[in-house]
Amino acid sequence: MQKEKQLVIGVDIGMGGAIALFDQRMGKIITIDDMPTIKGEKGRRKLDGLGVFSILNNHKRQGARMIVIEDLHVMFKNGAFASFSVGHGKGFFEGVSIGLDLEVIMISPQRWKKHYGLIKVAKEGAIQVAKDLHIGADRFLTRKMDHDRADAALLAALPCDILNPLG
Repeated sequence: MQKEKQLVIGVDIGMGGAIALFDQRMGKIITIDDMPTIKGEKGRRKLDGLGVFSILNNHKRQGARMIVIEDLHVMFKNGAFASFSVGHGKGFFEGVSIGLDLEVIMISPQRWKKHYGLIKVAKEGAIQVAKDLHIGADRFLTRKMDHDRADAALLAALPCDILNPLG
């Protein structure tokens, strides 16, 4: 009898973010998708709602039952549009996840980065941590700019890494 997959989705929200799928039993990154976006008003990128739904729904059909979303907070120094974008993205992911009957875990950047030793570390540090800890991560993290993909992978792996520390 084959054991049930234990798949977790990780989301680094934001226009440059990513969505990762992690198999807890195997300790393996299954896939990482860049955040789907479309051109919005005044040429600004915005979330592609249908694209996001399609990815999350596909992961749900594969057996995902949980989603870990980076719980970013509004920083008014970043401007009104950026603040709105963060809140919109967070709410969108939470709403779609609840609609798909996924268990939603929101975690602050400070908390998950502390767990992985990434506080005050350059963004590229997440790439090396993800490659070191998880099978399959290296094939999705080939560029210096893949730090958002690495963040999503580490978020997806977080429940497993907290319960069964690796390394």
